[in-house]
Amino acid sequence: PNFLRLDVDFERQLAAELGQNNNVTNAAKPVIYQTPGLLARADGNNVDMDQEIGQMNKNALLQQAYLQLLGTKLNQMRLAIEGT
Repeated sequence: PNFLRLDVDFERQLAAELGQNNNVTNAAKPVIYQTPGLLARADGNNVDMDQEIGQMNKNALLQQAYLQLLGTKLNQMRLAIEGT
């Protein structure tokens, strides 16, 4: 009851940090905000399970894609080092 969904825009924060002369610092302070547009139920909770599952699936697909890209880059580097 009375749980309000909060979010952090990691992509925007990372882009902002990397955009500062490619100098990433440990001083980054993420902005936490209440997700707009969600309706609260009678118990005050505004979490939508369908939206949460959709977001989880999106994150899983992005992780798989990034891991494949990283694997490809590492294989290219390995081939360049080995010379085969």
